[in-house]
Amino acid sequence: MADVVVKENILNKRMTYEPRFVLSAIAAPDSHYEPELYSHKKATQNFNQIHRDIYDSMQNSKPADRKKTPKSVLAIFGAGTAYIAYKLVRKLIKK
Repeated sequence: MADVVVKENILNKRMTYEPRFVLSAIAAPDSHYEPELYSHKKATQNFNQIHRDIYDSMQNSKPADRKKTPKSVLAIFGAGTAYIAYKLVRKLIKK
């Protein structure tokens, strides 16, 4: 009988190195979240500090740049105004 040689499949190689999945009952966590308790005084101090920081950063920030009106809009507005003025002057001259 001849020996059968099976070459390693590259596509299955990744699957062999991954850890095996373990199916079992849900395990309880080792630790749980413990909320931090603050006194009213400490909470008020923290709130006031945050408020001061926000106020200071607002005072030091520059105002947002206002976008200027495009020159094409001003040109169209000027041309319309000139046309209306021309019509009015022409009408006044004919009278």
